[in-house]
Amino acid sequence: MNKHDIKTLLQNLVERIGADDTSIEILEFHGRLIFNIQTKDSALLIGKGGETLRSLNHITQRLVEAKSDATTDTKFSVDVNGYNHHRVEFIENQARSLAERVTMFKHEIEMSPMNPYERMIVHEALKGVPHVTTESRGDDKFRHVVIVYKEEKVNPTT
Repeated sequence: MNKHDIKTLLQNLVERIGADDTSIEILEFHGRLIFNIQTKDSALLIGKGGETLRSLNHITQRLVEAKSDATTDTKFSVDVNGYNHHRVEFIENQARSLAERVTMFKHEIEMSPMNPYERMIVHEALKGVPHVTTESRGDDKFRHVVIVYKEEKVNPTT
């Protein structure tokens, strides 16, 4: 399926959900297509904590895979009024801020529970930050990221 077919499929799906007066813009971010739904019914399509939007993404991905052949590249995501984009920026900024506190106080900080995608954002945002490493801890819906202080080892010269 091409991007215009995916846009049409998504528009039909959104209408069936009951969101009125929507438009879909196709954006490209880091080589990935983003179908950003512009709507006044954002709460209906995003849901609590983005759960409905994650489900909408999953369903759309599966529908496109079912209608595509094996050679079709189906790497895309669905967003509503830029919710995912703003959420990613918020998580990255929060992670960097907490990493500064970890290095300042030399003590680990536990973040709130997150879904796997959000945890991956934190791990990626802090990769390569001096004196900091990240770990995922906990189980199921309580799984979270811990930002840990790590002492840099100095090679003694003789």
